Amino acid sequence: MFKSRKRFGNEYISIAIDTTSGEILELLNKQNGDNLIKSTPFSIPSMFSILVGSVRLSVPKLVMVRNNPDLRAQISEVKRDNGTEINIIYNKLSDGTTVYDIQLAIIIFLPDDSGKLILSADVKNNGGYDVEKFCFPIISGIYLGENYKNDTLVYPYNSGMKFHNPVEYFAKKPKSIFWRWQEYRYCYHMDGCCGVKNADGLYSYSSLYSGATSMAWFDLYDDNGGIYFGMHERNGICRLKADTFGPDSPGMIFSIEKTVENIESFCLNNVVIALHEGDWHDGADIYRAAHEIEELKEPTWWNKSVSLAAHYDFKYQNGGIVHRFSDIPSLVEQAKSLNTDHLLFSGWHTDGFDNGFPEYYADKDLGSEQDLATGLKYAADNGVKVSFYINTRIANRKFEHLTEFIKDNAVIKRDGTPEVEGYGDATISFATMCASSEGWKNRLLQAIEYVVDLGATGVYLDQLAMAPPKTCHSKDHNHRSDDWCEGYKDMLAKANKIKTKSGEPISIIIEGCSDLFGSLVNGSLVSTFISLHSGAFPELYRYTFPKQRLVDMVYPKNNLAMRPVHVAQRSSDMINKSFVTDIYFWVYDLEEDNSFFEDPEQLGYLKKVIELKKNWHQKYVGFVFADEKGISEKSEELTAKFYYKDDLCLIAYASDGKTVCDLKTIFPAELIEFNCAEGVDSVYEELVPDLCYIKIAYSRCGTILLKKLKN
Repeated sequence: MFKSRKRFGNEYISIAIDTTSGEILELLNKQNGDNLIKSTPFSIPSMFSILVGSVRLSVPKLVMVRNNPDLRAQISEVKRDNGTEINIIYNKLSDGTTVYDIQLAIIIFLPDDSGKLILSADVKNNGGYDVEKFCFPIISGIYLGENYKNDTLVYPYNSGMKFHNPVEYFAKKPKSIFWRWQEYRYCYHMDGCCGVKNADGLYSYSSLYSGATSMAWFDLYDDNGGIYFGMHERNGICRLKADTFGPDSPGMIFSIEKTVENIESFCLNNVVIALHEGDWHDGADIYRAAHEIEELKEPTWWNKSVSLAAHYDFKYQNGGIVHRFSDIPSLVEQAKSLNTDHLLFSGWHTDGFDNGFPEYYADKDLGSEQDLATGLKYAADNGVKVSFYINTRIANRKFEHLTEFIKDNAVIKRDGTPEVEGYGDATISFATMCASSEGWKNRLLQAIEYVVDLGATGVYLDQLAMAPPKTCHSKDHNHRSDDWCEGYKDMLAKANKIKTKSGEPISIIIEGCSDLFGSLVNGSLVSTFISLHSGAFPELYRYTFPKQRLVDMVYPKNNLAMRPVHVAQRSSDMINKSFVTDIYFWVYDLEEDNSFFEDPEQLGYLKKVIELKKNWHQKYVGFVFADEKGISEKSEELTAKFYYKDDLCLIAYASDGKTVCDLKTIFPAELIEFNCAEGVDSVYEELVPDLCYIKIAYSRCGTILLKKLKN
């Protein structure tokens, strides 16, 4: 008997597959009867797409199968001990005109004991076609329940983004805020993130993993549950895509797009789709369980340090000099007055910041190597650690003596030409250097060793996990074209073997945030100010990998030239968010352009918060971030995060300090102690049945230590 759809399922989940095309047409949550696929659009590929030149191949249409039955999807199932394996095989593919000798085998595994699908695809490029990209799986028209407006999407761009009602939010055209600082021209988006349709008529939100996508998963949820979409295996360079037609045709379209760029066969494995009853925390739990990450042996000082003062004002791109090496002792004293024990120096090398890369040697205009070493010794003698800026991505093409080095180690595009980028001054041209080139990795390691020999205790590696990965088609580098991230991992592993003069491991902070590198670095700079008004949500990464440390920039409210006004207006919010989520403070100290010393009121508040944070890190060691999972209710004016260790709980909170706020935990607990910015009694406890009720009176921020009581 003919069946247009074939169904597979268990007590949790059911899917329906079109018997001609092989595409998934239903995704049913059997716990509540909701088919999450509310729309199956005709104008875009379904299930998969393979881009060959300008031709996009996907599932066959019925008329194509009538004309050539070999194009029909062959569907079969195999019962395994713990589930059902569904096989979908396409022996040939066609665009309706030409038949391509490409075989695609899809396996969907449906475990018996969960609402989960595990999908893999193997592509045999028998015809040797030049394939650009492969997109799989493509699941279209998704929203939860009866109203898409109730859905929230979390997406792991730069540690995390959170979008309520993404169907309408993605369609909303953002406001553009333009800002000029020195030779740099910036555009910030507010109240939106997409707003323009692509060639398919979609509002598309996507980025590459890894840079600036921090993890390979996202989650759509409402008050009754959600759907997780994640990649549990390294599959080269991939893009996580969350698209929508907008409210005119509601629903989200989820997919993963693999960069292929060759004529070989390839695969994309272990994509997991899972239904769950909770919110995004369930998705994070699923992803974490599938990604075991080793802990890094850190310098003894690192976990007690809570902030750094960043000086990008040694030599700027335009050659302007603010500080010289002889100023380091005064910068050390200034850092101590800021209540920080960590300095970061940028623009210290030949020709300065965003110019002299990769000539990482002390700039002679700033003083001698001995002057620099003397300054670093002063810092060490006064208990202040010093990290140095190194850019891991680009090399200025102006250096004639580096012509052959750049030629031998730059990213080579498919057409045989080198990749080129620009930053700031339009007259400066940078080559994009291949992360997997041995010559480039060695040069970066030599730069690290150079500053450590002078007395540095750490490095900041710019662009490493923030700028997008590149395919490299050099025939001389001895790597796969998509080995970009593997190259950085190798370099970081070797950098971790470098020891400071005291014999400790160096500290490594990278720009961006990635689970590929998280276990190899001490801190990851997430720069949430970029998306401050368009969904920044660092809690996503913070909760998924709570033992890894994020770093974020905070800014003064007044006299801020480096960033636009809307960033300065959120000064207190950024300080408070970094405090409650236990994110390492990155505090710029640029004379006149970006310094808390030009804003005495905010400087006073920041110093109090840093002192609170230092007390926290000295007294409450080993507590694990749990976001708000231990909190049942709280006042709207209150921001609070929950940490746990055995039967102890720590709550970090922040508010405007102008009201009395309430907070309730999900269990009864005894108040052990609290610390607040005001230094007075501001926290009161009342025990009521089955929970702990806490009042916080007129306090801007603080910590509360609780001990669980047995029921």
